[in-house]
Amino acid sequence: MKITLEDNIDVHYMRPLIEVCVEGFAGAEIAIKAGAHRLELNSSLALDGLTPAFEVLVATKQLTTIPVICMLRPQATSFTYDFTTQLSMLRDLEEMLARGAEGVAVGGLTQGGEIDLQFMSELRKRSVGKTLVMHRAFDRLRDQSVGLEQLIDLGVDRVLTSGGAVSAEAGAVQLRQLMIQSRGRIEILPGAGILPSNAESLLRITGCNQLHGTFKQAQRQPILPDAHAIAELKQLRIS
Repeated sequence: MKITLEDNIDVHYMRPLIEVCVEGFAGAEIAIKAGAHRLELNSSLALDGLTPAFEVLVATKQLTTIPVICMLRPQATSFTYDFTTQLSMLRDLEEMLARGAEGVAVGGLTQGGEIDLQFMSELRKRSVGKTLVMHRAFDRLRDQSVGLEQLIDLGVDRVLTSGGAVSAEAGAVQLRQLMIQSRGRIEILPGAGILPSNAESLLRITGCNQLHGTFKQAQRQPILPDAHAIAELKQLRIS
């Protein structure tokens, strides 16, 4: 039986949307059954997430109708991609969308630490009607304020960010500033180091209404989400 987005959201309260970052089908299955509202599907979370196999995407989509965002990141060494790599990524984008992904999380930067506007623009053109997320490459920018306006102009839907800090908790003030600057023109999705113990205060400080994380089980390889942590996060209320 498929699990739907409606099954996972309590419509009677204002609760944060919980996006779980998963590696492979096993992680996706745990997160879905625990009530995740949205998935970010990856391979190699030990490398901060790389592009998943198409077959894993298909299997995951057969299990649920909640949105699945695919990581589009072919390498762990850099967010600066040469022309050949960009062409490969664009082909992967089209294949993932054709196989049911609701969108992709991707980020291209220049050598100078700015957004690769030409590449991101091409990604947007090829994903019309789908969700385009700038992942935590955003945290490598020299100027996040300028970068945010550029992403808005490009039509990017969402930014996954820790506010440029080692964790979302440490970057909470900057996340708040990004929320104020965005004025609803683009979604701000806090990620990095979010736990049930710090999530409520983070939501209050930042004004965000969604959270991202692996919410992982302790000392497990491969990295798998903790169903109890997801369930606890789902009980949070946004005041």
